[in-house]
Amino acid sequence: MIRWASVIVLLLILVLTSWIHNTLQEEVNVEIKDRGEPDSIMWNFKRTDMDERGLPKARLMADLMRHYPLDDSIELERPVMEIYNEDGTPPWHVTADSGWLSGDGEKLLLYGRVYIWRNTTETTKDEAEKMIELITTDLSILLDEEYAETSNFVMILGRNYKVTAVGMQANFRKRNLKLLKDVRGHYEKLP
Repeated sequence: MIRWASVIVLLLILVLTSWIHNTLQEEVNVEIKDRGEPDSIMWNFKRTDMDERGLPKARLMADLMRHYPLDDSIELERPVMEIYNEDGTPPWHVTADSGWLSGDGEKLLLYGRVYIWRNTTETTKDEAEKMIELITTDLSILLDEEYAETSNFVMILGRNYKVTAVGMQANFRKRNLKLLKDVRGHYEKLP
């Protein structure tokens, strides 16, 4: 009789332990699942930031946008950005393979190949002559400050020059570009 009581107690402990383990495992899986999945997805995403006068300051577009509720961040596939100038000169254009936008909308991280250009005149990008082109990878942009930086290789192309460097800091508003190290340039005189 004592043996049967011991067996029954052990079986009850085993069943209770198994139930507690499965219940806790389900709660952990739910938390991880909720944290890792987006709560909304949008194709052909477009966002326009306006200045104090109600004019477009910047436009951000992407083929696909995923919003994550935990930190209110956004992941972007094939983002395209236009940064407008107050003086009405042609805007800066920025494209990348993918991107991440912080929950407060202030920081944009661009991943993979990043291509930046500005045209000499405001025409379609296929027709216009590019005033300047920058090619790099993994660029960080502070949107309010119109400031961008990378610590990676940068190639800058103009009509008659080519400059390479490692690391760059750029202020689109002030049209200021600082190359950090290993700067090399090639200039050809135009006919």
